[in-house]
Amino acid sequence: MKVYKNFEEVTEILNAEKLSENAALVSRCGLEGEKIISDINSHKNERLNYLSTILTRKNGDLSKL
Repeated sequence: MKVYKNFEEVTEILNAEKLSENAALVSRCGLEGEKIISDINSHKNERLNYLSTILTRKNGDLSKL
């Protein structure tokens, strides 16, 4: 679940499976400095916080959850 060490690899897999458009990265959820990133490809080269995870949905937009 924590993607901070292999974020680039995870985004490559999501892109290959055409899931990156339906993915969001959440970092430090519920804590000071919380980030929610809906365009994971634009942040591929960033160093992530240890408390980061990616949520994706196969059939549809995450905003509908």
